[in-house]
Amino acid sequence: MSAWLWIILAASALGAPAGKTSGGLDVWEVGGQIWSARLPERHRREKAKRACARQRFRGLRLRLPTAEDFQALEKSGLRHELPEMKDFFYWTSTAHPQAPNVRQLFNGSTGELNWVIYNNIFYESVRCVTNLSRKP
Repeated sequence: MSAWLWIILAASALGAPAGKTSGGLDVWEVGGQIWSARLPERHRREKAKRACARQRFRGLRLRLPTAEDFQALEKSGLRHELPEMKDFFYWTSTAHPQAPNVRQLFNGSTGELNWVIYNNIFYESVRCVTNLSRKP
């Protein structure tokens, strides 16, 4: 399949928002997950976790994405299709295994993950996610 055909198919796969969260955020279905629009304000990491936990969609509680969630989004090829990805860094919930004050940020422009000392980074952008099917 040509690269251009793949891009066209990926763009049409995202489509219109699937609905809105309880907090009024647009959401899209991507690869078995629901991704929210970028929250209108930037947050500290702990507040970002709480902001996501307050969002609901079809009875499912949203959460701050893990680094793996962002990697799956990147692999799907649909990162570019979600609005307001470019020029923003997004918090993940992923902590460094040997340094609890080090977290990963997702670069919405490049699709890369970066380790940061989160005490030094006060405010970053936030998206929320949930899996469509609950694991047993």
